[in-house]
Amino acid sequence: MESAFYPAWVFDGLFGREFLLGLGNSGAFSFNSFGFDIWTAFKSPSAGFRSSREIRRENEKMLLNKSKIIFSVLVVGAAAVLLFLLFGGQDEKLPALALDSFARCLTEKNIVMYGADWCPHCQNEKKAFGEAFQFISYVECPQDPKKCLDAGVNGYPTWIFSDGRKLEGEQGVEKLSRESGCLLETNN
Repeated sequence: MESAFYPAWVFDGLFGREFLLGLGNSGAFSFNSFGFDIWTAFKSPSAGFRSSREIRRENEKMLLNKSKIIFSVLVVGAAAVLLFLLFGGQDEKLPALALDSFARCLTEKNIVMYGADWCPHCQNEKKAFGEAFQFISYVECPQDPKKCLDAGVNGYPTWIFSDGRKLEGEQGVEKLSRESGCLLETNN
């Protein structure tokens, strides 16, 4: 790429004699006896030479347009977050008090969950109860393997009812409510 300056034109300008120095294909600078870079002209393939003021105005317009776009995206994003916080997932979340009474009901009916800490499905069951899981009768099989073998546990999690029924795998609180007869109070 060529970077040498070469004179393109010498002309009488507004402030006396001005010299226009070319910069190859990239542009040109103008200077006179008052100083260097009074205006800058850049060469574009389609428009020829444009003054630095024109370029500055175009850049300001582009920056303003980009700012408007960024502002719009931020406003839409903030609105989406606000709507999600206000309305999103409300039906899925159950009040802690309702889960407490549901978990206590399962324990009163001698329904026991058998599982392992490393089991992701067991973790999901625990998360579904939240802090109410403390009221669930739970056996950690790797810590008490004899109890799990005696109960006939083949996989985790396994819910065993007092009548001998077994629910193997992740069940969720809604299915446990249907199967156990324990009411799961919701806001609906």
